[in-house]
Amino acid sequence: ARAGVSADFARLDGDHDARITLTEFVRAADVKVSVEHGVAALPADLRVRILRAEFERLDADRNGVVVLSEYRRA
Repeated sequence: ARAGVSADFARLDGDHDARITLTEFVRAADVKVSVEHGVAALPADLRVRILRAEFERLDADRNGVVVLSEYRRA
């Protein structure tokens, strides 16, 4: 499971500097909403709000970036 977490982190870390910024997170993260007959696309503003809330949850020290140790704890 740990290797999967590291791979997910690497996918989100667009510039490979060992830190995920909100911009990188929003660009790379997927948001899917299950509905009765499949998956619905979200309006862009709602998608960004959901991703920002998730990013803030991951950013334990509130410094504006998520490092691997924070990502693993989530």
